[in-house]
Amino acid sequence: MPTCSFACFHAPKRATTLAGLLLGAAACGGGVDCIQTPCPLPTAIVVMVTRPAGGTIVELFVDVATPIQTRIPCDQVTGRCTIPGHAGTYLITVGAPGYQSAQRSVTVPQVRATTACGCDGVATQQVQLALAPAA
Repeated sequence: MPTCSFACFHAPKRATTLAGLLLGAAACGGGVDCIQTPCPLPTAIVVMVTRPAGGTIVELFVDVATPIQTRIPCDQVTGRCTIPGHAGTYLITVGAPGYQSAQRSVTVPQVRATTACGCDGVATQQVQLALAPAA
C-alpha cells in the first residue's frame, strides 16, 4: 500500500487546492496512487586542484574512464571539479593544457537509504592535488 511523504517528494496524482492537498495526503495511505520522483544523482567525488605556486589553472578538466567515460569541466577560479555518480571505483585523470596530467583511482562507497524514499547515496570522496607545469 503506497504511502505519501512530502519530504520524499511523493504527491497525489492530482491536487490543485490546499483542501485537495490535505485530502490527497490523508487519502494516500488508503490506497491512492502516489508519484515519487527519481532519486537525484549524488556527488561521488570532489577534486580540488591547485598549481604548486598557487593560482588558477585555465581549461582545467577531469576525464573519467570508469565506471563511465566522460569529460567534466572544472571551476576555473576555484579549481573545484565535481563528479556526479553512484558507488564504485572511478579512474580519473585531471589535466589542463600546459600541465602534466595526474591520474587517480578513487573508490566511492555506497550509503544505504536512510529515508522512506529508498534513495541510496554515496560517501562523497575528497581528492586534493597539484598539477605541475609540463616540461
